Amino acid sequence: MDSSKISSFRHQVNNGLLALAFVLILATSAVSVTSTNELGASIGMVSHTQKTLELVTRMKVAIGDAQANGLQYLIAGDPDNQLAQRQALAEIYALKVQLNYIIKDNALQRSYMADFTKQYDAFLARSMESMAYKQRALKTGRELAPIKRIREGVGFGIIKDLRRILDKMAVEENRLMILRVAERDTLVKQTNATVLIANALALAAGVIGFVAIR
Repeated sequence: MDSSKISSFRHQVNNGLLALAFVLILATSAVSVTSTNELGASIGMVSHTQKTLELVTRMKVAIGDAQANGLQYLIAGDPDNQLAQRQALAEIYALKVQLNYIIKDNALQRSYMADFTKQYDAFLARSMESMAYKQRALKTGRELAPIKRIREGVGFGIIKDLRRILDKMAVEENRLMILRVAERDTLVKQTNATVLIANALALAAGVIGFVAIR
């Protein structure tokens, strides 16, 4: 084989090695990006579930505040309790809006939220009626009349239903949390393995490139 053919052959081999190195670099980048994106999405879903559980917990607290201050206002007529009750009711509404948005991708949670909204509307109406009832009682001197309203137990029944629905929502989110944390942990291990493989491929590409340009 003459020198020109040898030179041409080596040139072709070098070009092939450089092309292979380029392909390896592209493959390394693609694998790394895909793995990172999947892990990021999984971490996002875990955060989403944590946020939903946080909202459910805050909702339970707000309902408890509204109930406690509502009862105290009916019994004692303290304006501070009335104000605190109104603030708690406003907090419940704000949390309801946030929950409606965050669970829009879950059909089961949307059905629970629809039930919650019905009970919330009933609770709000009952609360407003009770405030008006107490105000009339204070004006007429029948301050103990609201006790009868408390003993009817209507408000307690509504609150029980609200809490029952929130408990169902929490159960669903805790179920999802177990699945999503397991998926995240698996992807963390896969990503770590992918990084090692990607580094090995990058090293191989570097060696091939070095050989090609010698």
